[in-house]
Amino acid sequence: MKESRHLNDMKNTFLAAIALLFVSCTETSGITYFTLFNDTDKGVEVRAYNRDSRELLDVINIPPLSRYSKKQTTGFRDSTHRTFYSNDGVDSVRVIFDMSKVAVYVRHWNDGTDLGIFAGNQYQEHYITDEDVLKANPCSGDCE
Repeated sequence: MKESRHLNDMKNTFLAAIALLFVSCTETSGITYFTLFNDTDKGVEVRAYNRDSRELLDVINIPPLSRYSKKQTTGFRDSTHRTFYSNDGVDSVRVIFDMSKVAVYVRHWNDGTDLGIFAGNQYQEHYITDEDVLKANPCSGDCE
């Protein structure tokens, strides 16, 4: 009888601890802005793709010397993995400059490469610069 009471007390203590754990788990969320800056004198079109499905997921147009911001909710069920894009499956990006030059960026999930065009820096920003234009390849209007 004493053992039964002891087991009952342990069971109640365990259930109370579990209930306390669930009550103390609150979802905190906030808003984070991810910003792409076009620091060039060229019009920029950013085309985000999923390599596996070959699907175009987003097209972002940024006029010369301006920026594009994307508001994302962060928290327990956060969407920061989407960053600048509306879908978390983006793994390749084409940055097109005035429909005359293109830079292609491919994310390889396991190689540890951190390309800012996918996730930004510690401030959730990425800058497209004249250096990117110089590194881009000519595409003569057929840039997509």
